[in-house]
Amino acid sequence: MKEKNIIIIGMGTSSSGAAAAVNHTNPKAEVSIIEKRGYEMYSSCGLPFAFEGRLDFGSLKHNFPARGPRTKLYLNTEEVKINPDRKEVVIKNQEGQNAFQYDSLIIATGARPIIPPITNIERFLGSYAHTLHTLEEVSHLYNIVNQDTKISIIGAGAIGVEFAMAMKKKGLEIMIAEMMGQIFPNALDNDMARHVQEYLEISGIKVLTDSRVKEVIGKDKVEGIIIDEKEHKTDLIILACGIIPNIEWLKNCGISCNKNGIITNNRMMTNMKCVYAAGDCVETYNAMTKKKCGSALAVPALKQGRVAGINAAGGRAIYSGTLNTFISIFGDYAVGSTGITSEQAKEEGYELVIQKIKGQNKADWYPGHKELIVKLIADKKGKLLGGQVFGEKIAMKDNISYIPTTKNDISEMLLEIGVNKIDDLFETIPKKLRLNRELLLPSPLKKIDLPFSEIELSGYMQEISARNNSNYKYFLGAGCYNHYIPSIVDLFLKLPKFYTPYTPYKPETNQGTLQAMYEYQTMMCRLTGLEASNASLYDGATAMVEAAKMAARLAGRNEIIISKSIHPEYRQVFNTYFKYGDWKVREVGISNGKTNLKDLEQNISEQTAGVIVQSPNFFGIIEDMNQVAQMAHKHASFYISLVVEALSLALIKPSDFGADIVAGEAQSFGNHMSFGGPHLGFINCYSKHKSKLPGRIVTKTEDMDGKTAYMLWGAAREQHISRNRATSNICSNHALNTLAASIYLSWYGNKGLEELADLHNMQMAHYAYEKIIKIHGYAATFPENTFFNEFVVNCPHDVGAVNNKLLEHSIVGGLDLGRFYPELD
Repeated sequence: MKEKNIIIIGMGTSSSGAAAAVNHTNPKAEVSIIEKRGYEMYSSCGLPFAFEGRLDFGSLKHNFPARGPRTKLYLNTEEVKINPDRKEVVIKNQEGQNAFQYDSLIIATGARPIIPPITNIERFLGSYAHTLHTLEEVSHLYNIVNQDTKISIIGAGAIGVEFAMAMKKKGLEIMIAEMMGQIFPNALDNDMARHVQEYLEISGIKVLTDSRVKEVIGKDKVEGIIIDEKEHKTDLIILACGIIPNIEWLKNCGISCNKNGIITNNRMMTNMKCVYAAGDCVETYNAMTKKKCGSALAVPALKQGRVAGINAAGGRAIYSGTLNTFISIFGDYAVGSTGITSEQAKEEGYELVIQKIKGQNKADWYPGHKELIVKLIADKKGKLLGGQVFGEKIAMKDNISYIPTTKNDISEMLLEIGVNKIDDLFETIPKKLRLNRELLLPSPLKKIDLPFSEIELSGYMQEISARNNSNYKYFLGAGCYNHYIPSIVDLFLKLPKFYTPYTPYKPETNQGTLQAMYEYQTMMCRLTGLEASNASLYDGATAMVEAAKMAARLAGRNEIIISKSIHPEYRQVFNTYFKYGDWKVREVGISNGKTNLKDLEQNISEQTAGVIVQSPNFFGIIEDMNQVAQMAHKHASFYISLVVEALSLALIKPSDFGADIVAGEAQSFGNHMSFGGPHLGFINCYSKHKSKLPGRIVTKTEDMDGKTAYMLWGAAREQHISRNRATSNICSNHALNTLAASIYLSWYGNKGLEELADLHNMQMAHYAYEKIIKIHGYAATFPENTFFNEFVVNCPHDVGAVNNKLLEHSIVGGLDLGRFYPELD
């Protein structure tokens, strides 16, 4: 994408979403952010907690979370003017007046408090009548109140209710006056609002509904307010009557606005070309009713900002509307809502089905469980329209009271274990593998009492993500492969019915999961040519280990032979497992890139349980598998064929070459590289040996009615039977990864997979090989070998220098084999 100058006016939730999206969509873009405040941002949702004393006001300030390398901030801006025709923004601050040109402009100026038409209210604004909109306003209010102050809060929305409870916690006398017939109007049904009101009244807060404040009484100070001709004594007035879009400064610039805010389309673009808007200053629409509305919630603002940022940066994104989802915490209780209320649903003409139930925030047996009230609203056709919940501690941090975080807890545990410090617990891990420094976290994350909000954390993570470059061409394989994954894989993989289920211990409730595992096993059997498969293991390295142990159990021997042409990191894992216990491991060398068969013949004996050879091996070369199998079988040993590039199975069926057990890594089947995991280990064998297979095995059977059913078979894991009889300590499997593999294999089918492996992994590799060895100085390292997907060449230059040069052109080069094979350096 070309470089762009993007200006964002306002620094809040929507602008952080916009800036992060710009940085991610177009890293070349220069972002300028203009803000009236003298500091960057603050967490407005934390203001009630700060007033209550649970947080320090200063801790609510934080840096702009989506600041990229090409981001400039302009604070203390006194005045802003825009000229869309000239694509110009003019700002005025203490340094004078400056004009900036833009390619795209994003307006995110938020909203300001509503000052209701109450007689005499203007006279006392800032002295005895206050809004709750800024950090400075609330901090000032905190400093002027005392135990004898009587406070009247006008408005019973989330802000009014949260501050009422915070002020009550400080011992103040509080009254709430709401002009509508209930508290949380337009957000809750009346019956749910009554539950909240009852809690407030039990807490000592006076709540008046259907009560419009008409006049403020007092000369030099506030003495009371008039509601329905009746005077109510008060010392301070808090205005929590909602907000209106902060758009008055846009008059005469040609941008279309109405009472709800700036008018935009679904790309958050205004009527002016290249001018976007997001957050509390825009008119949005309700995703359920499709009607235009305003929104004063953080999550819609963040999403609108992201959409505006993507489009402003040259991408394309659509905003799908708001569900007005919110949660409000006051005291020990909280209330939440999403969608529309039952009254709103009736106005839309829905025939309703409403269910209201009482539940608990924790299981019966868990200490401290509390009652929840949940209400769901749907139409008779089954469409869910809205939901509401009220209860104690449904959103409180101290729910998770069982996490040991205190220093005393840590000291007691270390004393019981018998070590002096936590670092002593990691002594068995080599120092070179430890971080040996503090995590590089942004400062707000280090404050125990004030972690990042979800919005701030999301913005920070987007800032980090924007530094990534995903446009590389990969020529680095060596066990983890960047193959194309059809979009259908992730589409089905992320369906909740597959994405969320846990271990299928109860077959009667897990037939879908069990069938998916069974289909995976079936496809792996067809690919390997063997008759039995488990339902996966952690990865290829642990699958190789488990295959060796399986061979030892079957043969009744304790010696394993492995080839040096096996992936070096697999051999490291193998040696870690077999370092302890009564095991004998022999490693045979290589000759011209393949297992040295003479060395193998000299080392194999009647004591050998299994011989492990990778084919295609670490160098991509296809091994002499028939000869390896013949040598192993001559001594009644098992030939274990290790497969790290699973796509080779489409062309090379290990059973055709005498393999008794096939183990390896199936990441190539529809699984992303994912920084090295989670991946997908597999083991296949003949039916006569399946009782020794580790992990889960799913089998097909019939239920009592003769219908096809699926169930776990064997249960030979230590989780199910006594440890000394278990075949393995593998107590889980990568079911989601197997599902990805199943979708991938089903999508390509037999012929498609074979064509894919032949064209992209075999022919393209040989094409690249022929081109490279023709370059002056390059030569074949292991000539006259057949290889699959990858190959080795002699490089006349320093490999690290070559790879660094390739990175400058967004190419990830090959692996420097000198790291693992010094003789090839």
